[in-house]
Amino acid sequence: MIGGDESMRGASRISKVLARLVVGRWRGRFVHLPMPLVVRARNQVDSYGDLWLSALEATGQPPPIA
Repeated sequence: MIGGDESMRGASRISKVLARLVVGRWRGRFVHLPMPLVVRARNQVDSYGDLWLSALEATGQPPPIA
């Protein structure tokens, strides 16, 4: 096979790059995010905010007791 060895090296380089990426959705589109960007800060969710209460409702869990 001509060029087979070269294409295998190319595939290996691509897989190394993809291993350092995370696929996410932003504004309805799929995006590739570099791992260092994803893990550089921790997000926090307000346990009394709409996002968390919606998650509890969707999973059938009771709301937090104040």
